[in-house]
Amino acid sequence: MVTLNKAEGYSSGRHLYLTKDHGARSILCLVFLEICCFYFLFTYPIKFLIFLAILATIGIIYLKPEFGLYSCAAIRFSGIEYGFSIKGLFAFLAIVTFTAWIIRLVHRGEARIYFDQQGKYLLVFLFAGCLSILNTGNFETGFKTLFTWSKDFFFFILVINLVSKSKHINEILSVIIGILTFSVVYGFCSSGLGTYIHVFHLLRMRGFSTDPNYFAITLVMIIPLIFTLLVKEIIIWKRIALSVLFLLFFMGIVFSYSRGGVVGLVSVLGILLFNRRNLKRNLLSIFLIAFVLSQVVPPQFWLRVKSIVNFQADLSIIKRLMLFKTGISMFLHHPFLGIGWGNFVNASEGYIGLFGGLAHNMYLEVLAEMGVIGFIPFIGIIWLALRNFQKGSVGFSDLQEFEMLAISRGLMVGFIGFLISGFFLSVQEYKIFFIMLALSSVLKRISECKICDDNEYQIGNIRNTTSI
Repeated sequence: MVTLNKAEGYSSGRHLYLTKDHGARSILCLVFLEICCFYFLFTYPIKFLIFLAILATIGIIYLKPEFGLYSCAAIRFSGIEYGFSIKGLFAFLAIVTFTAWIIRLVHRGEARIYFDQQGKYLLVFLFAGCLSILNTGNFETGFKTLFTWSKDFFFFILVINLVSKSKHINEILSVIIGILTFSVVYGFCSSGLGTYIHVFHLLRMRGFSTDPNYFAITLVMIIPLIFTLLVKEIIIWKRIALSVLFLLFFMGIVFSYSRGGVVGLVSVLGILLFNRRNLKRNLLSIFLIAFVLSQVVPPQFWLRVKSIVNFQADLSIIKRLMLFKTGISMFLHHPFLGIGWGNFVNASEGYIGLFGGLAHNMYLEVLAEMGVIGFIPFIGIIWLALRNFQKGSVGFSDLQEFEMLAISRGLMVGFIGFLISGFFLSVQEYKIFFIMLALSSVLKRISECKICDDNEYQIGNIRNTTSI
């Protein structure tokens, strides 16, 4: 039975109620697990230990599915899955978390699966992708892209259902900041272990991940959060810790030598500084940032930044300009359904003749691959996320919950930095994109629920006063 409910942390959306007695199924599952244990114990001792580890993981996640969710978020933000060649780690944890969550809901006898407007926009986008694939007939690449987005869509559903309280927001963000801190420190301390890669005569930091651009973008999205929490904080040791984290993440972006990351960093710093009313503090902050840059940033960084506007200085810039023109030509030739979802790299080889590649522009790549049919819901997804962040900020401001207000504003500015970097990088399939979409929905819902609870509390007080 599908119904609408606004109780217990869910203000709007559809909830799927499941009710049934599953005692017999639980017994069958236990018998099956015992058989598997005896089989592995007498046949493959090492596999038996691995099997026990998997069971322990499933058990922990079953007791508290949020642990699995936090682990998935840490894997996605750090990029450790690919940096250390542990492919499939995220998928395993996500499947275990999703399965454990569903089993726990069914076992309790009454369960709600939340599905909001953002999810509907994502479904429309996936449907547009299917139309684009069917129109072009490039099924191998298209369905591979569809499978990737579908996994992220289910993870989005997982996030908006499991993260339903302010406490959950604080926990997942603490995990993300913690893993990124380790990633940056690892990048600074282990240059001889492959953390740096040699590109254009530069040793570019990449932390736990394999891509310096991905590493930089993740830091760009979190730096505004650290800044807003720093401005709000009044405890001295916490202010010192947040200041150290801010400088550490700042230098991580610098030594990644990511031009898209630098553009995103400048954008978010500009929004953060000039959005504050204290002009003296803004000027002082700008002076301190400029001083740090002049003292510790190597000359190669400035050469890398200058190449953004000097089109003849870098062959990669020339290639990107050619790919940009190619993307426009693709859209003009296929304006409605595009050249096929995920087919930009293959199609660009036919247009240019020598080499292909990503568009290095998120919006142009979506427009070229999926046409207007896919681009409209994609922009709708972004617009709705920004609106959710804004509504969450307004709601927490009205409630005078300043910590959640700082978190909501910080994440919104970080998401804007991500969107600006998207003009220089093809980041639409970055997994952190979906986590930010989900967090925007969660923040909006939490603020609405608290406002409803506060209004009901005030109405109850008025009724009690009147009756007296």
